[in-house]
Amino acid sequence: MVKLMLISLNLFFGILLLLNIKLLDKLNGIQDYILFATNFIILIHIWWGASFLLKKISSPRSILDWMIAITILTSLVLASFYVDNPIRWFIIYAIAFSLVIIQYLRYKRYCRTKEQKKYIITKVAIEKWAILGFFIGFMILLTFNNEWVYLSIVSLTLFLQIPFILYVVFVKKVYQIC
Repeated sequence: MVKLMLISLNLFFGILLLLNIKLLDKLNGIQDYILFATNFIILIHIWWGASFLLKKISSPRSILDWMIAITILTSLVLASFYVDNPIRWFIIYAIAFSLVIIQYLRYKRYCRTKEQKKYIITKVAIEKWAILGFFIGFMILLTFNNEWVYLSIVSLTLFLQIPFILYVVFVKKVYQIC
């Protein structure tokens, strides 16, 4: 079952990344391209995390697990369509990462080892900062919606995201916990 789910997940993300490349045509300014790059990196990070979760902890077991997973995947598709609308993009990702944390907390009960529980606790502790960042970006853009603010916020998001992922992978070594 896990193997089939991993194949499905890989197929979904492969198609989603190709769709993102196809959506390059609708981008206008440098800020759209920066948000596109940010979105692409986030999608790859979520793909990696979802694959790790399936392999190391569990696949969805209940109807609610499935509903949350499908809602997260749907939000990733929506966010991809809104790389030219940062207000919508930021709120969609704030919601998506909130759902990711809910899903992690639900999966905590499926953990069979201390290492798996440590992984879940560490991911929740880290990912909550992403929610805060997306929400702050949303609020700033909602309040000060102009080109300069748009460019500043999406640039900051991209440049904070790269060290954030490096921190998760190489400093916290999250994917080596279990």
